[in-house]
Amino acid sequence: MSLIYCHRCTLPLANCVCQLAPKIVLPKPCTLLFHPREYSKRSNTGRLLKIATNVQSATWHRLKNHEQADQFKQHVLLYPPDISAMDNQDTSQTLPQDHSNIAGFIIIDATWQESRKMLRQSPWLAELPRMSLQPLSSQYSLRRNQQNQGMSTLETMSQWLFEQNQRNSAQELLNFLQNFQSVYLQAQQAGLLK
Repeated sequence: MSLIYCHRCTLPLANCVCQLAPKIVLPKPCTLLFHPREYSKRSNTGRLLKIATNVQSATWHRLKNHEQADQFKQHVLLYPPDISAMDNQDTSQTLPQDHSNIAGFIIIDATWQESRKMLRQSPWLAELPRMSLQPLSSQYSLRRNQQNQGMSTLETMSQWLFEQNQRNSAQELLNFLQNFQSVYLQAQQAGLLK
């Protein structure tokens, strides 16, 4: 008998965590920019954000630079300061003083290596103004080779919400992440995840 998996959280249907997701309306428009390989990973936290919030999403493509540059005009990239500083070719602008012209915020959903590659291959993305979040100690444990002080996509959104004075929503997201990780690890130990 083959298992049936939830198409949203990707866990076995008997272990689905979707009903535990908070229903958060973000205070400003936000878009997840998925690396093409990222969304299919079971441990992806961007998918969890789509379940728990009204975040929009798009898939990054290196051959669609002109289209995506137009689509994300006047957006700000949420990107940690320690990762930006490591990029020797950092051409990003500083966050504009006048926030009324900001159309929305972009969060890259990719591994750290993939996100740096996306920035190198997409000048429009690398040149966006950046808002650096205060990094927190990551509680995300489902991936190997984590960057020191590197946050998962969901933790990045949570930290942004903290900085937007949306503390309850931020904590709800972190609680959802902990629930997901706990159930994920139980399902993995039971041999239910391939």
